[in-house]
Amino acid sequence: MQSPVKAARVIGGNERSSLLAPVNIVSYVFILVSVLLLLSDREHLRDALEKRDVLRNREDVISRTMDAERARTQEKLDLWIARSGHSVHANLSTGVAEPGHGAVWHARVKGAVHASHLLGGNSSKGGTSVHMSYAAHKQSGEGGEAQGLGWRTRPIQVLTADVLRDKKVDNDGGGRRHARATIPGRDKSTGKMVDYSKRHPILAMGDTEWAATSVSEMLSGYGPDTDGTWLATKKAESRSSCEDDFGKRLVPRWRETRTEWCKATSAPPGPTEQPASVTGSSVHCFPLRQSGHSGEGDNLCEMEHVSISMAPFADPKITRDVMSIYNSSRHNDEAFVHFQKGTVGALCEVTPAWNEKQLPGWNADWLGRGFKAVSNAGDDLLKCDVWVDKPSLIIQRHTFANMYHDSEDFLNAFIAAAVLNLPLNNFQVLLTDLYPWGPFESVWKQAFGPSPPMTAWDMKMKWGNQRVCFRKAVIGIFGPACPMTIMDRETTCYSSPLFRAYSDFIVRGLGLQQHTLMAWEKPSKQVVVNYMARRSSVIWPERNYCDDRFFVCKEWAHLQMRKIGRVIKNDKEVVDALKDLERRGGFADGRVMVLVEADYNGIPLEEQLKIDVQTDVMVGPHGAGLTHSLFMPDRAHLIELFVDGSGANKHFHNLARWRGRTGSMYIGTAMSNPVSIDKVMKLVEDAVNEIKIDVW
Repeated sequence: MQSPVKAARVIGGNERSSLLAPVNIVSYVFILVSVLLLLSDREHLRDALEKRDVLRNREDVISRTMDAERARTQEKLDLWIARSGHSVHANLSTGVAEPGHGAVWHARVKGAVHASHLLGGNSSKGGTSVHMSYAAHKQSGEGGEAQGLGWRTRPIQVLTADVLRDKKVDNDGGGRRHARATIPGRDKSTGKMVDYSKRHPILAMGDTEWAATSVSEMLSGYGPDTDGTWLATKKAESRSSCEDDFGKRLVPRWRETRTEWCKATSAPPGPTEQPASVTGSSVHCFPLRQSGHSGEGDNLCEMEHVSISMAPFADPKITRDVMSIYNSSRHNDEAFVHFQKGTVGALCEVTPAWNEKQLPGWNADWLGRGFKAVSNAGDDLLKCDVWVDKPSLIIQRHTFANMYHDSEDFLNAFIAAAVLNLPLNNFQVLLTDLYPWGPFESVWKQAFGPSPPMTAWDMKMKWGNQRVCFRKAVIGIFGPACPMTIMDRETTCYSSPLFRAYSDFIVRGLGLQQHTLMAWEKPSKQVVVNYMARRSSVIWPERNYCDDRFFVCKEWAHLQMRKIGRVIKNDKEVVDALKDLERRGGFADGRVMVLVEADYNGIPLEEQLKIDVQTDVMVGPHGAGLTHSLFMPDRAHLIELFVDGSGANKHFHNLARWRGRTGSMYIGTAMSNPVSIDKVMKLVEDAVNEIKIDVW
């Protein structure tokens, strides 16, 4: 028989267990919630660690680039010192704030320095102490010219430092000389840059003039080449067709095609009126058939007094679906929203000229699928929650991280602004694709400013799902409709004022005009050879430039390093041979070769263009990077190496010809890979000797 005490213990224990049961359930729920929170935090932690790794990778790339360039820059100084044949102490110390900043170089010269041997100028004598600060040059506008010492040189930006730095040296009367920075190519009385070449007026524009001048007026200052004609060597392309398709006459030719597609049925509002609904809507399009382009033609459409719904950009389901398709198609399908009918509402009557076959690519999304003309003035599609008074140029980028294809969009925007006579300070670019900014953000924000461009995300954040009424909204030119997109045949058109003006427009827009050779009163005997190395694998741009807007970073976490194609397999041997050629010298007319080997994957766009505008010979394998040849000086040569089966492509042959590189100024040669060192060196040596050093 169980004892009363034991029984009591059992009963008490059961009672206690039953009382604690609800507490246990609460504990279990608490533990479960804690686990879920931990898992959620773990996911956030994983995303944070991935972003940290991406940032560390970027830092590593910059650090490696700076370390390599410090070594190469010191080597160049040592080389120049050795050439002088005198006792010289030189030191290069480089800051680490960011590439291109913080560089200071010192040189103490004892005895006679023969600058002609060192840098291709005249000789001078006398003890000299020079201390030049890169920061001081940045503050003063950079550059200068050497007087007193009797030598001159133009500044060469070698990634992290302006190693060749011009100096203006004055004798202070006390036997000492000091250096002071001056601004090259500036008129002392006006502060404006002087275009000594007389062929690049855009580069000489001051800031106010630049912003207030229409692109069409800018273009008017560019005439034909020095002989007054275009060259056309085949009957297939006469001088007339060259000017019509690739020259300045393309702009008025495009302008003359203006056709009314939708006719206004009411009077438009006054210039300061902002009614609740649009009236007086109209659509005029500029369909043009360019030579060598397929389809029904290319287009540019000007819509006035229309209402556009921002809801497609504000609806997360729509944008997520676009990004899902972009991802699953392995980026073959563009990140474009395909609009529903009525996204664009207009109070107008469609005319017989309306032809959707003349709307290529994304143009059809706006005016084919998305546009609706209504006759009822009270229709909701005409509603105006917000008014935009400034003309807006709508562009959907073909891609966001490819120098060649992004340049198509840049040139198209330049042409559209010229056709419509738009001054830079009176229109705004709207990038209505879902891409992130990418590496070319500065071009859109600076060259196509001063009105800040807006991305689809900016439009979403500013306007939500409102209907926005535009006094003028322009549907821009489809990327592949760009006149430079001729790749399957060799052009016989040369020296296009249009391409020369476009090149200057980008350089001036980025504020790099002071780095150009055209800013110097006399051409230089230095010949800068830029070896366009393709050696660094890079992070996929989708992952590298994701911004957690439409491009959500965790969706690209699976993308690692992107292997670069068309890499020169004996790259190191090519670089070593180029260094030997630079060291050996002995070129015609006392010219001096300066080698720059720049892997553009590791440096910002502005630094890349600083090198471009000072490059006299560009050599490298076929690839989008050769688009940089557009920005080289007029006298420059391009050597394109066709490796790994790329010889059928004529992109850069044509760009070189349109930019004025005639005859041997462009050489395209097929090579096995590894390439022939002797053949490449012969091509480079010939180009250095053939450069017209008496011109810009």
